[in-house]
Amino acid sequence: MGDGTRRLKFASSGDEIYRWDPLRGQMILREEGANLQETFVHGPGGVLAQIEGSSAAEYALHDHLGSVREWRNASGELNWAREYTPYGGHHRGSVGPSRFMFTGHPWDAESQLYHAPFRAYSPAMARWTTRDPLGMVDGPNVYAYVRGNPVMFVDPLGLSAVLGVNNPADNFDAPVGGPRVDFCASYVDKVILCFNDCLGVTVAVCTVWALTCVAAGGLAGYGACYAACLAGGAAVCALYCGVWGHRYYP
Repeated sequence: MGDGTRRLKFASSGDEIYRWDPLRGQMILREEGANLQETFVHGPGGVLAQIEGSSAAEYALHDHLGSVREWRNASGELNWAREYTPYGGHHRGSVGPSRFMFTGHPWDAESQLYHAPFRAYSPAMARWTTRDPLGMVDGPNVYAYVRGNPVMFVDPLGLSAVLGVNNPADNFDAPVGGPRVDFCASYVDKVILCFNDCLGVTVAVCTVWALTCVAAGGLAGYGACYAACLAGGAAVCALYCGVWGHRYYP
């Protein structure tokens, strides 16, 4: 999706390949070569289960930020538990086998980074490793993590701060960037609804614009004009809906 999404990792045990859901920005498979190693099942609020190879599924228990605190088997027995520092470091408990930890982001042990769709986050530095692609939407510090309030807010895409998944403050107006953002069970669904609506408008606009483009002697043919318009419009829709547009969906 973005510059922080890991697709491939070279490891001593073999090259690891990560497969992502392109609409929701969620890792769904991990492979080594042609062999499937892990499968991840996600819900609106984060990862729900993981299956390693042919082993039985493990099920995740989250806190108010969507951080995975425990993994249990189908009988409810505890496999491992973990506690975090405010900015996502390891406080105590098992490191565990899970790829998903603080605020539900995939964890990479080698680089000691969490990977969001658009950026990577370092809990040791309590900051993102690259600038915010949207600029100063969360303030003048474009590397800051959730405006310095990691107890209440999360950043699921690596673009802007929103209220935690199960945050009790979600019943009140959030002090971040205007209207209240409900990043609960419906956040990702709202983004997808917004994107589909926005893309529908984009298709209509590009259909007309491509005719103008051809008449003006633009790109080589109607198809090229239409494709260029649609690609640009889709990128704008993705950014708009991920940060602002979803707020207008009930």
